[in-house]
Amino acid sequence: MRTTPEKAWSYRFAPQGDEEWIEKWPTILDLGDDRVAVLAALDWYNYSEQVDSAWYEGYDEHYDTGYADGVRYGEAYQAYYDDDTYLIEYPDREDFFSLEDLTYDSMVLSDEYEAYRGWVDGFSDGEDGLAEGVNRAEQPAPPPTFGHVSVIDLQTGEEVWNIGLEKFGVVSPEWEASLVGPSPEGHLTLAVASPHGEALTVLHALSPADGSVVSTVELTEVATAAVNHGETTSPLVIVSDGSVRRLDTANLGGDPVWSAVVDPSEVGTSSWMESGYVVVYSQETTLWFDAETGLIPPWFAGADVFLEYKVLDDVVLRLDESGGGYFVDGLGLDGETLWSGDAEVFLSRSGSGGEVLLRGEENQKFGFVNLMRLDPLTGEPMWDGEYRGDAGYVSGTVPGSILLETGESTEIIDIRTGERRYRLRGIAELLGTTVVYGNDEDESRLRAWDVDEGTELWSMRLSGSEALSSVGDLLVIRDYERRTISLLREE
Repeated sequence: MRTTPEKAWSYRFAPQGDEEWIEKWPTILDLGDDRVAVLAALDWYNYSEQVDSAWYEGYDEHYDTGYADGVRYGEAYQAYYDDDTYLIEYPDREDFFSLEDLTYDSMVLSDEYEAYRGWVDGFSDGEDGLAEGVNRAEQPAPPPTFGHVSVIDLQTGEEVWNIGLEKFGVVSPEWEASLVGPSPEGHLTLAVASPHGEALTVLHALSPADGSVVSTVELTEVATAAVNHGETTSPLVIVSDGSVRRLDTANLGGDPVWSAVVDPSEVGTSSWMESGYVVVYSQETTLWFDAETGLIPPWFAGADVFLEYKVLDDVVLRLDESGGGYFVDGLGLDGETLWSGDAEVFLSRSGSGGEVLLRGEENQKFGFVNLMRLDPLTGEPMWDGEYRGDAGYVSGTVPGSILLETGESTEIIDIRTGERRYRLRGIAELLGTTVVYGNDEDESRLRAWDVDEGTELWSMRLSGSEALSSVGDLLVIRDYERRTISLLREE
């Protein structure tokens, strides 16, 4: 066995003594060149539990309006109560509701009801004839930190730079920050969103070298950014009501690189990057756009609740599940049909061993059975026979092998033949090239296995608050209690 790796360094992403105020799982983005960006924002849920107050930014204005409305309503109700002529109608709260762009009924039924709590508190005081401010919520003291964005050197664990989020307009706990990038133009994008669903998001393009602001833009609509998960660069694509557009981070306020007009009813709040395309999810369907040009690819047949797409290099799988199970078309990038087939399950998985396409059957008790690897270009089987073992989950590939999760163990099967090579006593959750990592059967220890030999290389005990992850080719341990990131260095 190899020597167990040790922690080369630990980076504390929360100020010592203020760990509880920072979220447990920060955003970590690989910048390449042995550097990572870290966004450590305020733990809003913990703050809410620590601070028992209904106050929010805008609460006082809502309270004042609600109190005046309540006083008028109380007077109208008293007039109705004192009326002996029966000519005065019972007052309707709707007629005494003064918040702009909203009605009383729409506020009560809104998912953002708590965002108008100030009006409710003020109205109640005014209606009951209480002095103004009796039940007004007090603004709580701010947390000791709103968090920060930083870049660290992976060789030393030292900060290259660190900037507090208050410098970017995060001045109250309700504001939210998210980090995207780096973009192809070479910048990180920090998005700061206003509280309670108000339509304002401020984007800051930052230089990874020193955190300086390169450009800024305010978006006056609710918007989300499509993120390129697992990739070093990610074009900044903004999805909002009625449009999908890619921005140039060197000049966020300038003309977009491209934009596409879409039906607002088809645009949702979830979007991501996949194989060079922007995917927008809405109403159980997806829309696809070329990330470089913004054009709809020729193979995309339009939004359809029964259709799914998966891009495998130069082949696109169009999966139709309208009739139970899957009917699949293998399409060229020009939309030409290369082959067709059907199966209960089609799976595609990638890793350091490349991407594979598998066909299988559902196992009523556990995952999949009778897996067969298919050639994406033809749809033809690539093995002489099916792999007949149970597979709860296909973890991915390493050179020469496919890894299957089977309960509390991992099967290593030959990518060329489908034959079983080894069984690992544990779940391989992080796949390298010749080494895979994961927990053993009782999850008490982290283990590393040699895929070629099927043997254990080393093991180490992790605390209940520690978890293994990777940044590029490096292994890091995250500790959510201590709020640290540690580099594992093997000899």
